Amino acid sequence: NVSGGQGNYYIPAENEIRIIGLAGFGIKSFDLLNDSYNKCAVYSIELLIDSSSVFKYVMDAFSFNESRYVNSHIDYETSLRENIYSERAFVLPNDKLRAYKKVTNRGLFNFSDDKMYHAEILVKDIHDNKSTLSFDIKGQSEKSQGIAEEIDKDLKLMPFNRSNKFISENISVSIPSGALYDTLYFSYKKSTGTKEMLSDLHFVHNKFSPVQKAYTLSIKPSDIPIGKESKMLIVQVGDDQKNSAINSIWSDGYLTAEVLAFGNFYIGIDSVSPIISANGLVPGVNLTGKKDIRIMISDDFSGIKSYEPYIDGNWALFEYDQKNNLLVYRFDEQGILKGRK
Repeated sequence: NVSGGQGNYYIPAENEIRIIGLAGFGIKSFDLLNDSYNKCAVYSIELLIDSSSVFKYVMDAFSFNESRYVNSHIDYETSLRENIYSERAFVLPNDKLRAYKKVTNRGLFNFSDDKMYHAEILVKDIHDNKSTLSFDIKGQSEKSQGIAEEIDKDLKLMPFNRSNKFISENISVSIPSGALYDTLYFSYKKSTGTKEMLSDLHFVHNKFSPVQKAYTLSIKPSDIPIGKESKMLIVQVGDDQKNSAINSIWSDGYLTAEVLAFGNFYIGIDSVSPIISANGLVPGVNLTGKKDIRIMISDDFSGIKSYEPYIDGNWALFEYDQKNNLLVYRFDEQGILKGRK
């Protein structure tokens, strides 16, 4: 936590920051407007080390297809673990958000000398109102510390700038080039599935590492119930043990799916049909004065794949309001005649 206010903030001297080697920073900040309690995002962030700018971010605009890069701009893991929204003042190798305007060495700085460094983080709003956070850093050389980083031998190194593949018993993971924001030390383990599961429970890395685009996950079932092959699919288990179905296809004895997050997966089955609620449309109902027909359709697991509506044997245009699980048919005078059944 920082101290200060009125645009001037600092980290108290008793909270000494010591850094060895290459490091980046992040900041939690927000902007207020006059006569409003709403917290808005800041317009720009700039990091200076010993008065030299090493990073600048200006949120003017970005295209819709860049929006997922926000997952790499924020501290994604802290956001999930603690619900704290912090922005990086450095750039991950595969972060292509166009908001970065002036960046040296991706905003990373090498604190390799045994000396004090002075850092400032400047944040501004669109009207050039500015706040500054100032703090000192005590650098330490690796030689003086004798540090050697150890890497878990069970982890698989996956460079961000190439395609990567992991294969183990009854599972395959294919990650295309550009899906990772940074080089990843990929982890995997499995456990025996419960009686409801038709495979082992596979722990594919962890949910704290976001991906920019989908990767391919293939799992081989340990059992295929007779006549239920078409109803089997890959299921992702959430923190609250809520299961999410993933659209899956069969390929060489494996169920395969395109997945947008790491996590825990198994093969399940969906044998429960969707629910149709006629919404008061009982036989013989009089629709005089009505402008439309509304029918509720829902599915508690894999979702609605398709719908096909007919009136008197003729296809009719029903609009699907997926958010509200609603099919709506607005009466067409060419197809629905007044006074007829």
